[in-house]
Amino acid sequence: SSDAQAKIITLFPDSEISMQKHSMREEHWIVVKGKGRVIVGKKDFIVSSGEYIFIPKESIHKVINNSSNNNLVLSEVQLGSYFGEDDIMRYEDKYGRT
Repeated sequence: SSDAQAKIITLFPDSEISMQKHSMREEHWIVVKGKGRVIVGKKDFIVSSGEYIFIPKESIHKVINNSSNNNLVLSEVQLGSYFGEDDIMRYEDKYGRT
């Protein structure tokens, strides 16, 4: 049986999440507000309000708010068996997290 966790993620202007992947959960993102750049696997695209992004388990992903004055707000639903922070494998992170 799969469990779920939901979050609202706000990325301030010129900020990003690290390039990362999860092995125990998939993620479903809806862009609530703003515009940004999303990388999922080999795909790299621009998204804006109302768009939906699916991130399968084991797929490397990242989101970047490249606006210099507007926040990017995402609604994220995680589906899987485990949601701990230790299921985040970071590949590069501009804030120095490992």
